[in-house]
Amino acid sequence: MRDTSLNPEAVFERCATAQDGTAVLESAEVLKMLQRLFLWQQSFGSSKAVAPELGELAHRLAQFFSFGEQGMLNPELAEALERIAAALGHFEATYSLACRSDATLDLKAQAFALGLPELRRTHRDEPENDTTRRLIRLIEAVARQAPQEALRWVGQLIGAVLDSPDLAPRLPEVRAVGEQVVSSLGSGVYVLEAVSPSKDKVVAEALKRYQVRLELPTPLAPVPDLQHLQQTLNEEFPWFGRVTDWVIRQLSARALGRGYFQLSPLLLLGDPGLGKSSYVNRLGQLSKVPVQLISLGGKADARDLIGTARGWASGHPSRPLTAIHEGGVANPIIVCDEIDKPGSATHNGHPWDALLSLFEPATAARFFDEFLGGHANLSFISWISTANSIRLMPTALLNRLAVMTVPAPQREHYPAIVARCIEQYRERNGIPRELMPTLTSSDWRWLERYYTSPRTVRRATELWLEQRLVQQLTARLRH
Repeated sequence: MRDTSLNPEAVFERCATAQDGTAVLESAEVLKMLQRLFLWQQSFGSSKAVAPELGELAHRLAQFFSFGEQGMLNPELAEALERIAAALGHFEATYSLACRSDATLDLKAQAFALGLPELRRTHRDEPENDTTRRLIRLIEAVARQAPQEALRWVGQLIGAVLDSPDLAPRLPEVRAVGEQVVSSLGSGVYVLEAVSPSKDKVVAEALKRYQVRLELPTPLAPVPDLQHLQQTLNEEFPWFGRVTDWVIRQLSARALGRGYFQLSPLLLLGDPGLGKSSYVNRLGQLSKVPVQLISLGGKADARDLIGTARGWASGHPSRPLTAIHEGGVANPIIVCDEIDKPGSATHNGHPWDALLSLFEPATAARFFDEFLGGHANLSFISWISTANSIRLMPTALLNRLAVMTVPAPQREHYPAIVARCIEQYRERNGIPRELMPTLTSSDWRWLERYYTSPRTVRRATELWLEQRLVQQLTARLRH
């Protein structure tokens, strides 16, 4: 039989009475009652019968304790309420908890995700219950700590508003908060001019994802701290010194001008395994600029670069535009890997022909995407290509590239390569620094045998790490 002393309404009334001063009720006691209620619901109650009551209780308590004189929830009570709200998928409760000053980004994200399906149940006559307005408040709160994440939410909200004709009047309000977020990130540009509509449901759904690029300017990633960038690249990739000097000169000019990150089209020329792709990835990571790799080795057409025409089951926009959309900035780095080795077929366009247009700022500014059926501004992208030889590459393409030869590392460069490999391995596997093994003099002597290329020494370093970590784990288990 249900314990009537534990019904949600009784719990709330008891809390309210205590807060009015007629009784003393600590949040620890509320926590105990909540835990008993939650366990009762899990063990005996019908989920459909008590879930709404329990969710409403969590909502009312969150509002009561968050916005009363206390201002903040007891951490244990907050955790219990969050657990109930999450288990029940209760938007009102989660939103109230997410409005706390100490609410985490994850909790705000959960509230936002729960709020999107609620949009169609918006109460127009009750502003305080306006779901659109609540989601905008969440975006505004998150924009202060994670503006790129807030901008992604704006895109989702625009898509949800456009999905429902009744909510169309709210679009200017959503667009306004999006413009504020973009402004907080610095300068921005409109990437898409227009998109051709489609009656095909699959295509229409794909087009909807890019609607935010029509509605809002896309931010431009700024020039990073050049002193830190140069120092780190020289420490980790000392054999790329000439390339790093070129990058710093280019970005210094940008910093004195409009202030956004952009490099002229660059070709890194060198033997396989020298770390060309790794260097570009690290450049992007340090500069906080997304990097998208397009492998051109053996590619028989240009569909990745120009998009696939509608009608194909595997249709998609151009990869450069996808990189902008997914990365959230108009100036990502695109890596054309093995630009010297594309296939010979030309029935769907040749990659070199497409790149001739993309490397030219004037034509890239009005690049026609086959899938979206509209012009896109791709002129802010930094294009970096890699090749082992330029012997077969067309002169017209080479004339648009700054060609820089990457030398093989000297022997004294390899300790930096090993250190970088160890750090990458640790980050990739989430291993605490204190658990990472230390290289002994005999370990270094063993690794020196593999000082033939960065790729070879990376494999040897990872093999050494795996062996040492297994030995450590075995020793712990024995004890």
